[in-house]
Amino acid sequence: MDKLKLLCSKCTNSVQITVNLHRDCHESVSEYIDDLRYSQGSIIVNDDILSIMIERDTMVDVQFYPRNAVGSYSVFHYDIELAMDEALKIMEDEPKYHDL
Repeated sequence: MDKLKLLCSKCTNSVQITVNLHRDCHESVSEYIDDLRYSQGSIIVNDDILSIMIERDTMVDVQFYPRNAVGSYSVFHYDIELAMDEALKIMEDEPKYHDL
């Protein structure tokens, strides 16, 4: 919960976590990610992580809006703690617009 609180404190807009959304669509993880790539363009998932997501039939998506309601990041993973670590790492590299 501490990682979620930290991520929320760093974002000016929302943070959303979904788990196994592919099951609501009656799709495999692979089909769901392929559909996202087709409909939304560049969805980047590390091949090793994607393989484990497919093997476990588990998909965690941490979506967050650091600066505004338009620009967001999505971190896909099989483990919620590791997904949160990756999201926080992205925020470390995120430019601080109020400092520009």
